[in-house]
Amino acid sequence: MEMLDLFAGAGGWDHAANQIPEIDNVLGIELEKYMCQTREANGLRTEQAEISLLDPNYYPSDILVASPPCQGFSKQGHGKGRLDKDLVYQYADDINAGLDTKNDLFPQLQDKRSLLVVEPLRFVIGTKPKYVAFEQVPYVKELWEYFAEIMENHGYHTWVENLEAEEYGSPQTRKRAILMASTEKEVKPPTKTHQKFLKSEIKRGDLGVLPWVSLEDRFPERKGWFYQAGARKRAALRNSTEPAPTIAFGYDYNNHGWVKDDQFDKLTEEEGLRFQGFPEGFELCGSKHSRFTQIGNAIPVELAKVILEELISP
Repeated sequence: MEMLDLFAGAGGWDHAANQIPEIDNVLGIELEKYMCQTREANGLRTEQAEISLLDPNYYPSDILVASPPCQGFSKQGHGKGRLDKDLVYQYADDINAGLDTKNDLFPQLQDKRSLLVVEPLRFVIGTKPKYVAFEQVPYVKELWEYFAEIMENHGYHTWVENLEAEEYGSPQTRKRAILMASTEKEVKPPTKTHQKFLKSEIKRGDLGVLPWVSLEDRFPERKGWFYQAGARKRAALRNSTEPAPTIAFGYDYNNHGWVKDDQFDKLTEEEGLRFQGFPEGFELCGSKHSRFTQIGNAIPVELAKVILEELISP
């Protein structure tokens, strides 16, 4: 099967697909030059392009995945994109009606990236892939639910909910809004394989699933250390028997790292990649800020893999 990855980034979806024998051809489309360089350095098939300018008819696929930018729903930054939510929904309605109105809506945007989150829907309606998966931060769940209603009118079975990455073997508590859809079958979420992390719980193996993957499971050399996620007064601090908080970075990547007694070791790029499930020897390109951004923006490979496996299963 062929898979198209929109807003492909460093390739979390791609590396998951490469572990699934049924998926034998993956194309990632990405605009940002350093991310494209990273992909090419690691042998990932890539097209550098502005997705909003592409004709979906030239990109047929069996599987379409996307982790698009979401300025209209993000709680980060200055919030200009949140002023564009009505235009995002309008664009989705127009795409559903067979109208591509982004050039008309563009001058009204407060954040020029806001409509990009609708581009995967444009590709779905334009090419009708058999299987679809979208991923983003939890705030985007309401938009995925809206997309699901539209997609059901185009012959898709859909499922939308938040998934917790640690319940699928990732060593971090990363919640993500997921849309799964198929023209071939009813859709259900992947079966949970690991214990949900709760501060009030201990790591245990008697719940019918595996224990959560802790920091010291992934990083045995860090047993007895704490992981600190940034320099904020309320920055999350986890001990080595727990999963890390969400691995994500702004310009404070130098403040993420390991704490023991009076010692602080900055998180390395290699450790960040291990958190996200990337293979050993993965090469990052670009500035230091770009490299950490690529790590933090990726979907964890473990989560992407179980989503794809469930989606294409008979």
